[in-house]
Order: sequence, then C-alpha cells, then structure tokens
Amino acid sequence: MKTTWANLPEADSVTSLPTKETILVVDDHPPLCDVARILLIRRGYRVLIAYDASQAKEMVHDNPHIDLLLTDIELPGISGEELAEWFHATRPHAAVVFMSGNATHQHQLPGYPFIEKPFVHLDTLVATIRAAINPARAARQAATVAA
Repeated sequence: MKTTWANLPEADSVTSLPTKETILVVDDHPPLCDVARILLIRRGYRVLIAYDASQAKEMVHDNPHIDLLLTDIELPGISGEELAEWFHATRPHAAVVFMSGNATHQHQLPGYPFIEKPFVHLDTLVATIRAAINPARAARQAATVAA
C-alpha cells in the first residue's frame, strides 16, 4: 500500500532507523518543508529546514554531519543545482536528492535522484532518500578507513 498524507502512520508505529542520519531540506515553500520534516522524522531521520540557499549554507556550516541535501531545483537567488555543487564541494561524501514540481527537471539532472513535488506517494520520498544515503554512507566509511 502506498503511503499518502491521509494514511501517514503515527510516529510510534514507525520503526526508527538504527542511526539518525541528518537531512537538510531546502525549499522556499514552508508547507512542503513541514510535510517532509514530519515524514522524515517519523522514519527516524534528523531533519533541518532551510527556505533559501543562504540559510542552507549557514546550516551546513553549523552542522558538520549532514548526510543528505534534499533541495528544490528552483530556489530564490541561486539554483538548487548550484547549491548542490557547493554542498558537494563542502561535504563530498554526502548525498544529494533533487525535487521539483516540474517533472521535466528530472531530465536536466541525469544521474541524480529526483523526487516530484508534491509528495503524493510518500513511500517514494523515503525510498529515494534511503537509496541515496546508503551509497553515501559506504563512501564515508571507506574514506574513514583509508585515512
């Protein structure tokens, strides 16, 4: 069964992940950020919210353990793609997932995970994030062992 906003499980009925990865959600629409925050916290993630790129950069500087950037492609002032490039340079072993209300953006960013907004099928959001975090976690562990 696909999870939708109407049948989102209660927080106590969702199994938490063994570790609390941190996700930075960047979008200039607060209600969308709220939906993402609720869903991801209920799935065991730590969630930070930024409404523009400058807030996102501050959060990255203040929180050294961000595991994934979930960013809208269209942000005020700077594109999500530019923010992702900066983030990747700052956190090379962290993952990036793009989101947009315009499905054609998916074809502009081949090779990157993409989620279409609004989050109609919430399981898709969680599955995409988990799939992106797992390889990033393995890369971080390999870099730690090599160092």
